[in-house]
Amino acid sequence: MFILVHFIFGLLAMFSAIMLPGSCSPYKLSLMSVVIPLLYTVNLIYRLKVFKIRNFFDYFSLFSVGYIIVFCQIAFMLPFYPELDFYDSLFFKITGMKGIMLAISGYLFFSGGYIYMLKKKYDSSFREVRVPVNNLKLKLMGYGLSFLSLSLYGLFLYFDDGSFFVGALSTGGISPYFFILSSVVMIMALGLEFYRLKNVLVSPNTINTLRHFNKVTIVVLIFIFTVQAYAGDRGLILTYVSIILCGYSSFLNPIGLLRQAVIIVFGFLFFAIIMQYRGYSDYGRTASRRLDRAFIVVNNYKWYNFTLELASSAKILNVTIESTPSGIPHTKGSLLAYKFVSIVPFVNRYVNSTTSAQIITNYLFPVNPGKHGAGSSVLGDLFLEFSYYGVLVMALWGALVGYIESKSVKKNAFYSIFFYLTICGYAVYLNRSYLLVEIQPFVWAGVGIYVLNKLFRLNRPN
Repeated sequence: MFILVHFIFGLLAMFSAIMLPGSCSPYKLSLMSVVIPLLYTVNLIYRLKVFKIRNFFDYFSLFSVGYIIVFCQIAFMLPFYPELDFYDSLFFKITGMKGIMLAISGYLFFSGGYIYMLKKKYDSSFREVRVPVNNLKLKLMGYGLSFLSLSLYGLFLYFDDGSFFVGALSTGGISPYFFILSSVVMIMALGLEFYRLKNVLVSPNTINTLRHFNKVTIVVLIFIFTVQAYAGDRGLILTYVSIILCGYSSFLNPIGLLRQAVIIVFGFLFFAIIMQYRGYSDYGRTASRRLDRAFIVVNNYKWYNFTLELASSAKILNVTIESTPSGIPHTKGSLLAYKFVSIVPFVNRYVNSTTSAQIITNYLFPVNPGKHGAGSSVLGDLFLEFSYYGVLVMALWGALVGYIESKSVKKNAFYSIFFYLTICGYAVYLNRSYLLVEIQPFVWAGVGIYVLNKLFRLNRPN
């Protein structure tokens, strides 16, 4: 019944988005924005009571927190912060009600699909499996993958055209592939490490985990984090941190709700500083002066500024609703199809590709669109593809997440652990991107670990 209610109200919210006028008062919009946080809370309680899941730092929570920030924060703030006049025109004056109802529908479908698959696959009474593993073999493989990731990252820096250190990845040549391969190999190393620790640690508390964690992997991560922070790029840091925290909380020792809140608050503070540091990345300033300036700006932030950049991605959904199909035709699945094709290396040289972000940017800035970046959002991407009915895809995504989580957390399935950690790395970012943002590392990491397992029998004790 609980799952059925999700899908019924999801359909009602979807049809409300179709039928209701877009314009509304900011107070109504603010009131409706509270629905999604309430749904997240109800699902957490249900998950705890029915499945005995006490983990509050996993894919479901990271995705939900990011979803709430993107689709609820600005809508909630509009009546109370008149300085947000730019967002006023995009929300309650144009398509605000349609956007918030579509967001509610999308979350209901996602959480409904997720809970449905837990019901099917997650047995709360089933004791978590520990399997015998070859500890030394897994450690040595972790060393090798960490060194390989570092080497590929070094090649990326060597071949980069210089744009990385002014706040953007290089868009041409071979350099981006070294960057992608480095991250894929590191995801493999982290997945292998959590598989090892899950099966060998008797007391997986924080101190014990740090003592036994692969030291080479830690050193490589510290180096990469330092370079990424110096360049003012937050994406890779967020990916690795999300994987580590979700891996620890899901497979070793659950992180409680209070500790999760503290981690998230300090995380947004850290990433806000990096963002401002990147904003002063012209060659005329030293790193210390840029950092000083970043601290000054962040110190003068209002509370909502720490998440405003993420929250501003909601405007893409509203712009897409307003401009499609009169100004922009629906792509009818072609964008999703290309994301699958992009799994093949260098295919972008031979296939006429585009993204929802490029389409929206070209629409908003027809003159010199290359100088702008409108961004994207997961619901905006789906709306561009399939109109209002795109939110139905969120049920499939939620079911996939629930399936992978059940197989990896409870049943200790070797490959599912890698797949689960890969999607966890992009859980927050997904809300301001497109649905299959992690399809390339997801497949590449899966293929890579499959080959290594066939060669070295990594999931066997000898």
